[in-house]
Parts: sequence; C-alpha cells; structure tokens
Amino acid sequence: MRMSVTMTPAPGRAKGARGAPYKRAAYEAKSKIERLETKMKNTKKLLSVVLTIALVIGLLPGMTLTANADTFSGSAGANLTWTLDASTGLLSISGTGPMDEWRAWIPTDTPGQARMSPYAPWHRHRESIRSVHIAEGVTTIGSNAFLELGNITAVNIPASVTHIGGGAFSESGITSITIPSTVKRISEGAFNRCSRLTHVTIGAEYLGMDPTEVDRLGFHLFNNQSESKGLDSITHVTIQGSVKQIPAASFIWLLNLESLRIEEGVTKIHTSAFMNCISLPSVTLPNSLTAIGFQTFAGTDSLTSITIPRNVTSIDTGAFRGNEGRIITLRGYANSAAQTHANRESQFGIRFEAITGDLPDVLPGGTTTPPTIPPPAQEIKVLVNGSALTFDQPPIIENGRTLVPLRAIFEALGATVEWEQSTQTVTAVKDDITIILKIGDAFLTKNGERIALDVPAKIVGGRTLVPARAVAESFGADVQWDQATRTVTITE
Repeated sequence: MRMSVTMTPAPGRAKGARGAPYKRAAYEAKSKIERLETKMKNTKKLLSVVLTIALVIGLLPGMTLTANADTFSGSAGANLTWTLDASTGLLSISGTGPMDEWRAWIPTDTPGQARMSPYAPWHRHRESIRSVHIAEGVTTIGSNAFLELGNITAVNIPASVTHIGGGAFSESGITSITIPSTVKRISEGAFNRCSRLTHVTIGAEYLGMDPTEVDRLGFHLFNNQSESKGLDSITHVTIQGSVKQIPAASFIWLLNLESLRIEEGVTKIHTSAFMNCISLPSVTLPNSLTAIGFQTFAGTDSLTSITIPRNVTSIDTGAFRGNEGRIITLRGYANSAAQTHANRESQFGIRFEAITGDLPDVLPGGTTTPPTIPPPAQEIKVLVNGSALTFDQPPIIENGRTLVPLRAIFEALGATVEWEQSTQTVTAVKDDITIILKIGDAFLTKNGERIALDVPAKIVGGRTLVPARAVAESFGADVQWDQATRTVTITE
C-alpha cells in the first residue's frame, strides 16, 4: 500500500506568519553557541601558552627566573647553584660537590648508546658574563662549563677543586690561569683555543689523562688535536713539581712560548710535549727528571743548547730534532744518556758537550777518567750520474735503507715534482713514468702499479725523505751502496 500525505496551511493564515518567533529563537541560540565557541578557543590558546611554558621549564631545569629581571639562577650540580647578576656580569657558583657535565656524551639505559647533554644553563647569557667566581666547596669544574665565555678574563680555582673537565674553558677570554696543586687531573682540551691566554701556572698531578695512560697521545690542553695551526698567545708556562709527569702533546704548538719553567719534582716528559714551540729560547730541566720522550722538544728551533741533568737515563728518538739543519748542543756528563743520544742522532744536528765541573768521583764503569767520546758517524754521500748532491737535511739510514730528501733526488733524476700538503702526497713525473708516494705508506705507485717499500717515506727536520733505491729504480736507474765510504751511487 502506498500512502501520500500533503500538508497545506490552514485557511485564512499566511505562510510565514507563525515562523518569525522561531527564527528569532534560533538566531539567539546560534549567537550563544558562537560566543561559547569563542570562549573555548581563547581557553585553548591560554592552555597552549601554559603548556608551552611548562615544557620550556621542563627542558631547562637548571634555570630559574627570579623576581629581579637582571638576576638568573638555577642548579649547577646535585648540590650546587649558580647565580648570574646581569647588571654586573658576575657568574657565581656555590655549594658542595661536583658540577654537572655539559656538552658531553652521557650513557643511556640502552647498552652501547649515549646522548649529548645540553649546554651549561648560563651559556645562553654568555654575552652578559664578565667574571666568574667559584666558591670553596666546589669539587669539580664540569666539561665545557665555561665554553665560549669570551668576555671573562680570569677565573679563580679554589683549593677544593680536584678535577677540571675537558673543554672547561675552551674558547673563553681568560688571559691567565693558575691551577693549584690540589687539582689532581685536567682533562683533554681544557683550554682549547683560548686565544688571549698568555700566562699559565699548572700544579695538577695529571694533565689531560688517566694516570694509567700517561703516554697516550692527544692531550692537547691548549690546541684542538685535529688542528695544527698553533696557538700564538701563550708566552709563559710554569709547571710545578707536583705535576710529576708531563703528558704527550700537552703544550704542543705554543708558537710564542718564550719562558718555560719546569720545577723540581717532575720526573718524565712524554711524547711531543713541547713540540714546535718554535720561539722557546732556553729551558732548565730539573734534577728530578729521569726520562725525555719521543720528539719532546722537536721543532723548537730557537733552542740551541740545553743541559741534561745527571739523573736522566732515557732520551727517546727525535727528542731534540729541529728543522732545516738546526744545530743543538746537549750539555751533560760523559758516558751519560745525553752523550749516547747525541752520538746516535748526530746526523740531525745533535751535538754533545761534556760538563767539566762537578764530575762524580767515580764514573760509570769504575773509572775516574771520562771515556773518549767517539766521533759522529760519517755523513752519507749521494752521487747521481757522477755528481754529488747537497742537502739541507742530511740523508739517514733506517732499517738498512737510505732515505734522501725527495726534491733533490727527483730533480737530479730529471723528474718534475709536485707536493700536495693536504694529503701529504708526492707526485713525480719523468717522460712516461709517473710515481706517486704518500708519507707513511708502505708502497709507492708507478703508473698505477703498487711497489712495496721496506721503509715508508717520512718527514724529518721539516723535509720529506724517500727511500733512494726504490725511487731511483722506479725510474730505471741503477743503485749501488758503498759501506766503507757510506756512498749511494745512482746511474741512469
């Protein structure tokens, strides 16, 4: 069954006469709803602002805004607080215990994974900070604590501090620093690139290392280990006797160092500790010293004479080698480590001068007469097609192979030479032969073919030395060695 319904207005009444009151009511209801929606939107915006502020505060637990707009404060460690008076630029750290570590890798709950901690909470105000006061009771200075505080000039280190973290003062504006002997350790790069730092006094027992790893390379206290541009601001360094051992590379590339004082108590200077301190004119080594490491004073070309104390029993290879024929005299006792080292490295410009006064009553071996000092080894000669070559860096013998300055030997053979500093690679070309040789590699390439080397090319005295036989034979030359006259003869 289908039903159809038709509705018609009542007789005598217009269509819209009764609808007007309903329209007004609907309009008023709609207006109320719109006003309610507007209030809800405003409430949401307010809640959003509140949540954002809460989130920021949650992300910055170390900072609290005080009632004074010029003062900021917060946590610097579990029991430490920091306060910055922006009107004076004074940053104060007080309390008891260690600082937090900043910009450092922190282990997570996931084995083998770590996260980077944030900057110190005062870092955002670094342009306002003019001075730093660390109160007695603070026991450590955290990693990167004062990173990039370029407007500070000095920082006090109280006796309660025992450890200064890596990068603690990196790129800051300090001009001098005194580290008391109560500090037991200074971590790597603590003063990296402090370009205005001139005077340093250090009494810390362990500089930039674990005490069990004193000869591990990379403890660049003042220079970034990935750079070798040098730091030209530091002029005076004092190392107190409490230091005991000066670690590897700790004072490397201090280009304008002119005063170095090493006090009694220091027993060993490790690898490259003062390498390339090119302006250092003199240094007095303490009588407590017993060992001088590999390349300790290498490249200190202003140093022409140094007295080696009686108790030094070990001087490692290259400890005093310089650049471009520099001569240095080691003053020491006959039959001592100084004499042995000078004889061994005479070809590098190392000379020995016996101390005539204050000799012991009985010398080593039971004799009262100083032993005869053997003459230095005869220089190595190199003849190419009958002509003797001259070198500003003498050839050396290493592992039974003669190494000669590359440019002299290549050009004598008629080859053109190019040197690429960034990769430390030599390219020599003659006719249809191209030889490529890289410093430290145990091979060279001839027209793309690898040829093994018994001894790799190396840099000595600021010059690149290459194995004479391998290079000459690669260009088709004949090479002969005369042991009696110590002469290399190369004939094409």
